[in-house]
Amino acid sequence: MNVTEYERKDTSLFQCSDGKMIETVYVGDLVPDCSDDESYIGFGITHSGPEMNQSGLGMSQSDKCSELQMSCFPSSKCYDIRFMCQYDLDHNNQIITCRNGFHLENCENSICTNSYKCYMSYCIPYRRVCDGVYDCIHRDDEDFCEQHLCKFMLKCRSIQMMYTCVHPIEVCDGVRHCLHGEDELLCDLKPCPAGCQCLGLAMHCLFTNIVSLTFISPHLQYLAIVDSNMSMQYLTFTSTPIIQELTLSKNKMDSKSICNKGLQRESLFFGLRLLRKLDLSYNRISTISGVCVLNNAFLKYLNVSHNIITSIDKKAFTVIVELEILDISFNKIKSFDADAFSRLSDLQYVNVRHNPIAAVIVDSTFVFKALASDTGSLCCAVKVKACLTSVANYYLA
Repeated sequence: MNVTEYERKDTSLFQCSDGKMIETVYVGDLVPDCSDDESYIGFGITHSGPEMNQSGLGMSQSDKCSELQMSCFPSSKCYDIRFMCQYDLDHNNQIITCRNGFHLENCENSICTNSYKCYMSYCIPYRRVCDGVYDCIHRDDEDFCEQHLCKFMLKCRSIQMMYTCVHPIEVCDGVRHCLHGEDELLCDLKPCPAGCQCLGLAMHCLFTNIVSLTFISPHLQYLAIVDSNMSMQYLTFTSTPIIQELTLSKNKMDSKSICNKGLQRESLFFGLRLLRKLDLSYNRISTISGVCVLNNAFLKYLNVSHNIITSIDKKAFTVIVELEILDISFNKIKSFDADAFSRLSDLQYVNVRHNPIAAVIVDSTFVFKALASDTGSLCCAVKVKACLTSVANYYLA
């Protein structure tokens, strides 16, 4: 891309005579960025210094700035007096407000509101305290960090920012201050629907009449809709793509509800790439079909117990190869084909209790690590390391 095209797409850039592009906020700040200092031209600055009026002050301060502004003397740039003695850096690690630091002078007696007061100096945001970088002149912002508490502030969760606190005024301000962006994570949460309980990124709905999920935050990670009257025919999760745990039990769902009627016959859960736990128990699902494959590659736990499943297609688990726990108990499975599990190398536990299994097909060398069955006859028919014929509790930690 040449310079002309770049200028046309981003008008916030200034072109030096040598072709170098700089941001316009750096123009006329008396800090040379262009090789010929051309960034001074046209901004009331000459190489011999700013013009002086009769009072001896630079014209930029007395004549060009408003009553609520101050000048980045000797530059002509004006700034809001609220930012006097406030130190911070931009995305290029350049000082914000006056790049030459003029607004940080004579700050010994300044009062810091919602920020940290450096010893006998300027103010810095609380997020710059104990961040591993010396921001105060006397380096006091990095003292006693092991005792640093984020009282009434948001604590960033990453190891790299374990002592970093974000003041409430900078939470949900449109700028990510924490490494993982948790200070901007819950900013667009919508009111909790009637009949639901909401906490952070989790929502649990019981006996509700939810029509759609478009009103839910796209950052939702846990969702449970239990015993609802909502129509599953038009249900989609396109508005909640990062759900990790999903419970849809007791919703009268059938196999057609899971497999959409689109041309590609995609699963209802298509697009939920981060889904780890799926509970579809106590519904009316009759089959787990390979035609409508579960494509959630990171799925670890699948519960389809207490349905009316009669068969499991050999291709049903071709994508969810990281599955660890499978509960298909309390169904109507008559034929058990071990080959359907041949690709599930991480599978730790399968519960097939309370199924009228009459035929067992063993065409593969797959070995079950733990198989829960009503009797030991099924365990004898397949390859298994641990046969569980008594009640045992398994769950996803």
